[in-house]
Amino acid sequence: MVQLMKRIVIKIIYMKSQRMFLKILMMMVFFGCKAQTIYSLETEPENRTADSYYVKDTNNIHDQIVGVWRWESGNSSFEITLQEFEQNPLYSGSIIYWDDIFGKYKFIEDGSIMAEVTTIANSIQDQPKIYVGYKSANTFHIQITDVISEKYKVGEFILNSNGTATMTLQDPIGSSGVRTPNDPPTNNLGFQLPTNITLTKIN
Repeated sequence: MVQLMKRIVIKIIYMKSQRMFLKILMMMVFFGCKAQTIYSLETEPENRTADSYYVKDTNNIHDQIVGVWRWESGNSSFEITLQEFEQNPLYSGSIIYWDDIFGKYKFIEDGSIMAEVTTIANSIQDQPKIYVGYKSANTFHIQITDVISEKYKVGEFILNSNGTATMTLQDPIGSSGVRTPNDPPTNNLGFQLPTNITLTKIN
């Protein structure tokens, strides 16, 4: 009888401890999910003070730039397609997330296709050929990699009031603080894509 009572008591204690463990686990999951802070795109970097956060397009700013943009001059054209990808990690395993914009392009010169990217990478780890990021009202950072020379340039994509946008590109700033062409493998080619154009949104 004594042994039976001991077993019953042990069983009760075990069951209580299981319930307590489950409660603690649920609380950890709940507060773990709540721990991520959401900031809008417009939040200044110095004000993103949380360790884990998500920079989210809460005001739908990306809607004005996502889509298809096209520049034409005679038989030459440059068309870019921009797409938003929500809650992308800053890097693999990161606890910082962004609503990112990546893209693809087609460059035609004198009627011939000179360069074309046919798919859009869906994460920064996949090395997108076009990356666009919010800078200020109507102005975005842009980085484009030329698949011909394997070099990239950076610049601004400025939205105008008439459904057009001005894109200007230049060499990135190196560690010395001076703008220098980035050196790809050994093809010795210069950047082949347009660097100062006005595009019209067509879709």
